[in-house]
Amino acid sequence: MMCDTGLAAVGTDKGLILVWNLQTGEVVHRLGGSHAAAAAAKQNARKSAVTKSGSTAGVASGHVVRVSDLSFSSDGASLFSVSEDRTIAQWNMTTGALTQYVCTIAHMYSAGVWY
Repeated sequence: MMCDTGLAAVGTDKGLILVWNLQTGEVVHRLGGSHAAAAAAKQNARKSAVTKSGSTAGVASGHVVRVSDLSFSSDGASLFSVSEDRTIAQWNMTTGALTQYVCTIAHMYSAGVWY
């Protein structure tokens, strides 16, 4: 997936999204994937240690299984991703931060298969 701001993105079967600057050829963001899930688990552990209610607030880390679709916003400021883990994510292309994360309960249709 490419956008007019000179970025290109590709998703992997492990949930990782790589974003390249097409002018320099450099990877500018590594989003989600199993490395992000491990970092979020550490952050969850820290948060749960300080949470007064004793509940663990989930920290979204992005996708952990195959990324099935990617789309840049019309202004190139955001990248939207969909994964076979039934999640949809919005990523900030300036910072690489995960700005929205939605876990769907409905089945998804991709490449001719219902999940």
